[in-house]
Amino acid sequence: MKINRKPELLKIINTLFPYLYWGFLLWYVYRNILFRCFPTLLLKESRIILLCMIVSSSIIGLFIDRFKNTSGLSPSVNLIIGFGLYTVVTYISIRPPLIVITLIVTVLIMFAYSVRFILQGRNKWPNKSNRRLFRAVRDVKTILSLGLGVIMLVLGITVLAGGYLFRPTISAAKAEDASEWTIDNKIMTLSLFFDDEQWDAASLEEKLDACQTLANIYQVRWGINELNVVASNTSENLLGGYKDGEHMIILGMDHLLYDPGPDVCNTVIHEAYHAFERRMVDVYNEVDDDLKDMYIFEDAAIYKQEFEHYISSDSKDHSAYYDQQCEKAARAYAQAEVYLLHQHVVENLGYVT
Repeated sequence: MKINRKPELLKIINTLFPYLYWGFLLWYVYRNILFRCFPTLLLKESRIILLCMIVSSSIIGLFIDRFKNTSGLSPSVNLIIGFGLYTVVTYISIRPPLIVITLIVTVLIMFAYSVRFILQGRNKWPNKSNRRLFRAVRDVKTILSLGLGVIMLVLGITVLAGGYLFRPTISAAKAEDASEWTIDNKIMTLSLFFDDEQWDAASLEEKLDACQTLANIYQVRWGINELNVVASNTSENLLGGYKDGEHMIILGMDHLLYDPGPDVCNTVIHEAYHAFERRMVDVYNEVDDDLKDMYIFEDAAIYKQEFEHYISSDSKDHSAYYDQQCEKAARAYAQAEVYLLHQHVVENLGYVT
């Protein structure tokens, strides 16, 4: 007797196809907007963990849904739980109020629903107990998915709206506040970069406030546009970047969270110097042509050509990026300034090593 296995095969395909479709779609969106590496792990390891969490939540979800035909909503619910749990772990140190409050509200709703389910079903046990129990677990799973979805939605809107995840409480300096933003006036804030224990214990907000303070000092010193320091997800090898249109220094979130203070200090000054180089090019563009050959505009002329054909750090030819004059100048200036700042802090406060 020949057994027709086509119905079983079609059933498996119909069950798995929504997971593959929505899985690839959500992976693409998540990778380009919210993905960040698992704490202390590299990109490849982090992606493996994310994939394991997605697969695990899907398998558990399929088991829970076994007493009900898989609907179009169930796969997305199960997948969102995997993505959401990864998001909670990787963003809890960045947006603790959002995540903690949302999770508390979600758990309370799940608890309230569970209590209501138990009270309503106390006279119906044991009849159809398994089916009722799995239906309740399905509903709780959906509530959890909605809570995690809210967290990812808020974070995603934040990134899409501003291109960053976190900004300091301190604002960029204004011209009338020039006398306030000096190294001596802000020595206590700047000492954070050079005190390992305080830096490691500092919150993300405290670190970013110190970075904005540092940027304000150099902004005022050079007399250039405001410099807005923010933190966001960056590519694995990118510590920071500068967006001239928004006058924005973007620091890599992992760089800010896990790297030593002097290294972050170096990055802020490096990116701030790129803003200074841009303003040098602006001045060069505005002067009369017969003045552009003057020696004082020699660097600006080089920067102009490099910015028009800029080679980013993501380029495969890393040496070409590294050898650009605008990058050499920023590295040299930042390295020298970090050394001088460290010495100034030690001389004035004494206890920083």
